[in-house]
Amino acid sequence: MKQYQYRFVFGLCLISCHFSFAQKDMETKAAIEYNNLIGAFQSQNMQGAKEIVIKATDYIDKAAANPETKDSPKTLYLKGEIYFYALMLKGMYPDLFPGMSDDEWMNSIIASWKKAFTIADKYDTEIERAVWEKKGFTEQWATAMFKDKKFIEAMEMYDMQALLSTAINRIDTAAIFYAGLCAEYASDWNNAAKYYAICEGYGYRVPEIYKQLASALVEAGKNQEAIVYLEKAIQFFPDDKQLYYLTGSLYMNASQKDKAEQYLRKAIEIDPAYTDAQLQLGNLLYSIGADIYRVANLSPNDPSYNKKINESDYYCQQALPLLEMYIKTNPNDKFVLQSIIQICVILGLTEKYYEYRKRYETQ
Repeated sequence: MKQYQYRFVFGLCLISCHFSFAQKDMETKAAIEYNNLIGAFQSQNMQGAKEIVIKATDYIDKAAANPETKDSPKTLYLKGEIYFYALMLKGMYPDLFPGMSDDEWMNSIIASWKKAFTIADKYDTEIERAVWEKKGFTEQWATAMFKDKKFIEAMEMYDMQALLSTAINRIDTAAIFYAGLCAEYASDWNNAAKYYAICEGYGYRVPEIYKQLASALVEAGKNQEAIVYLEKAIQFFPDDKQLYYLTGSLYMNASQKDKAEQYLRKAIEIDPAYTDAQLQLGNLLYSIGADIYRVANLSPNDPSYNKKINESDYYCQQALPLLEMYIKTNPNDKFVLQSIIQICVILGLTEKYYEYRKRYETQ
């Protein structure tokens, strides 16, 4: 009985050893097919590369699935390499490996290299070389696509560059920024804001990035978020009239009239001839004055009537010179002429009323 047990245990050992060697053999076969794959690419034999990559992925998947080799730095390194070339070939042959999306392939590549890079130093040099090589590929593709005005495709290439760097525990803020720039050129404002926000989080291109991020957020319709970064930008660019104008305009849209007035006045203080700010502040003050005037005249016998009229006059008197300065450089703006006419009615400026009414009617 003991002899039988001994033979049984010996047999299990033989089976176990054979199985281990078999899995190591899968890793070796994957390495051989990887070298063949590189050769096919170098000779531009894409059909041959397609056939080879099918075998290579089969071998490396078997090696990666086995406990004996799944955490082997060599297996992990090879898996990243083979999967990357498989992903490239999928772009040429859409029917190749239909079971996984491109994102899933890319995530597997990064996860394999990152794990190998973390658990051992043995293949660090090879992995770093692989990452920089692939980043070189994607840089060439991104540049070519940008020149062809394929901005979304270029954005995706820069995004891939940034993702590749994470495999060796690095952050490629330049690639992230260029992804945002490509998104901006494509008017993809949500992605532009996303990439610029990442750059801002790492302190990349501060303080200029505040302006770009705020602009992208405005275009994406995220005004409240934009205000945060505009106010940060103002701390670094205190004489930038456009920052004050844009911040004031956003506060105006948010019905925060006091803050809107504060920022718009600052823009005009920096440049008294800044017509955009003149118009915006003039319209803001006129709207406040006109609203107070309208409410006051709903209850003319109210004890606070005179106080309200005086308050209305104050805002309209502030608005009038601003709109008049604007109309000097934009004499055909009928909307502004109409606003000036209404102010003249509120303030009882008869002579000005007829002057501007005549100009309005002759437009």
